[in-house]
Order: sequence, then C-alpha cells, then structure tokens
Amino acid sequence: NNLQSKLNRFENQNIFFIDTNKIIEILESENLIESYNVSKIYPSKINIRIKKAKLLANTSFDSKIFLIGSNKRLIESDVINPDLPLIFGGPPVENFFKIKKKIELSSFDFSNIKKLHFFPSERWDVELKNGILIKLPNQNILIALNDVFEMMKFEKFEKTKIFDLRVNGQMITNEL
Repeated sequence: NNLQSKLNRFENQNIFFIDTNKIIEILESENLIESYNVSKIYPSKINIRIKKAKLLANTSFDSKIFLIGSNKRLIESDVINPDLPLIFGGPPVENFFKIKKKIELSSFDFSNIKKLHFFPSERWDVELKNGILIKLPNQNILIALNDVFEMMKFEKFEKTKIFDLRVNGQMITNEL
C-alpha cells in the first residue's frame, strides 16, 4: 500500500513527461523488492513488474528486529517470524549468505535450521530445530556439515546433541 501510494503521484500524468528514473528511485528505496522492471507502453501506460524479496532469517541490531531478505537487505520488523532461523552475533549480511549457501549445498535442509550464531572469528554455530548444535570450523564448512549429517544417521549418535568440529581433523560429541 505504501509503494502504491508513492507511485500514485504519476497517475494521470502525460507518459512523455514522466521520468522513469523517479519511478526507479521509489522502487530502489523499498527493502521488500528483490527486482523490478519498468517499461513505458506508448501511448498511455507504464508497466512495472516487481518481484518481492523472500524472507530468509531474523536478526537484530541496536535493539531493533530485522528480517534478512533474499535481496540482501535488512527489512525492519515489529515481530520475529517464528518460521525463520534466528541470527545471533551481528554478522554482515554477506557472511549470512555465505553460510546459507554452504548449508544449502550440504545434505542439510536450510528450513531445519533454528539458530545461527556468528562469532568475531567469523566462525558459525548452527542449531537445528531438533536441538542438535553443530560447532563449525572456520574452514571446510561444507565437508564438516556433510560429515555431521552422515554421523547423525548412526544409532550410536542418536542421543548426541553437540557436534564440535572446531579442531581440525577431529569431531567431539556430547550427549545431553
């Protein structure tokens, strides 16, 4: 509705005098837009196609709640979306997209992630919805994720709640 009201100012104007850059400026200011296409259809129409950004995760900065969009923007929110993972540690948005990509390339399903903890050393902890905590190393993250996924299949590890892979070449487990 907010976007519509901003664009309404171009209604009933001569299409030849409407500056498309002004429309683009309005679209660029909206955090919920992933992509758009603006085209004039002469003699009297402007076609605007908008692709809405997908919401990927919850995070907070300066006591404010934000959603991370697929457009790599922070979208301010009043509430936490319970269907999305929580991000702790205030990582740069680009770092979130790097870990998300590694999770998606692994055997894990990103929708099974409950929390992601980012540390100043740029290391991540991943908590799954089933309560399992995976402490990832700084490097070889994809290999580590796939190793944990395979280990979780064994009956021997069904009560394991922590998989610690921070030490190179070792996997430390803990049952809670």
